[in-house]
Amino acid sequence: MQIRSKLSLSFIGITILLLLFSLVFIYLNFRNHLYSEFYKTLRSKALMTVTMVVKNNPDLSIVDNDVADDDINLPSRENIVIYDMDFKKLFAFHLEPDISQAQLSSIAQKGEEKFNIGTYEAVGLRYKTNAGKEVIVIAKGQFMSEELIRLRNIMI
Repeated sequence: MQIRSKLSLSFIGITILLLLFSLVFIYLNFRNHLYSEFYKTLRSKALMTVTMVVKNNPDLSIVDNDVADDDINLPSRENIVIYDMDFKKLFAFHLEPDISQAQLSSIAQKGEEKFNIGTYEAVGLRYKTNAGKEVIVIAKGQFMSEELIRLRNIMI
C-alpha cells in the first residue's frame, strides 16, 4: 500500500471518529438540557398546584376528589399529589396508588428529590405554606420529547 493511500485512509478514519464523537456529544448535551427543562416544568406545576390548593383550602383538610363515574378516570401523562407531613394524601389530580413511606420520608428529609415511579419521572418537594404548615408535593410525568426523537433519527 502506498503512503498516499495510508494517509488518505488515516485522514478518513480520524474524520469519521471526530464526527461520531461530536454527534454523541451534541445528542447527550441536548438530552440533558431537555431533561433539565422537563424537571423545571414539573417543579413549577407542583408549586402552582400547591399554591392554588392552599388558597382554596387554607386549613389543608383532605380534599375529596373521588369521581362518581369511573369512565372519566382516563390514563394521564401527569399527576400532582399533595401529602401532609404524616404522609396522608391531601389532594391528587388523578386517583392512583400511594407513594411509598420510604420515598416520602426521603423527600421530607432532603427537601427536594428527583426519582422514578414506574415509567414516570417525578420530582418531590417539601413546601411550607404562608400559615407555616408543611406539605410534600409530588409531580410526576412521562418524558416524551419529539425533538429528541427527531435528532436521534437524523443522527442515524
